[in-house]
Amino acid sequence: ASDDPPAGSDLGIDADGGAGGDGFGLVGRRGGRGLLEGSGDPFKYYASDLGRQIEGALVERDRVRGISYSVEANIWVNSDGTIARVDLAGSTGDQREDAILIETITAMRKSSKLPPSDMPQPIRMMISAEL
Repeated sequence: ASDDPPAGSDLGIDADGGAGGDGFGLVGRRGGRGLLEGSGDPFKYYASDLGRQIEGALVERDRVRGISYSVEANIWVNSDGTIARVDLAGSTGDQREDAILIETITAMRKSSKLPPSDMPQPIRMMISAEL
């Protein structure tokens, strides 16, 4: 354990301070809290990344591009990053569209990022598209 004081709540960089902050509200001081590391939630980070992958998979699929939908999905992910199971908590209003969404998400390529080993499941997210 260090005898240094805690970093504090100001965003900063781990550098010696200069005259004032910058236009982004950052201050330079030793032990400053970083913007991109240290305090993030690994579950939210993974779920956000998974959401981007799902969005990409849905956009690439011709059968999905032509439909409007807004539905909550429950997604289970295997430890190797493959999708194990997808359930919709509601419906788009069309059973064929529901099946296409489930099929598209389930068939996604395995992510290069692995889920945290203690990731709560299912991962719940809202997926939607409006025409």
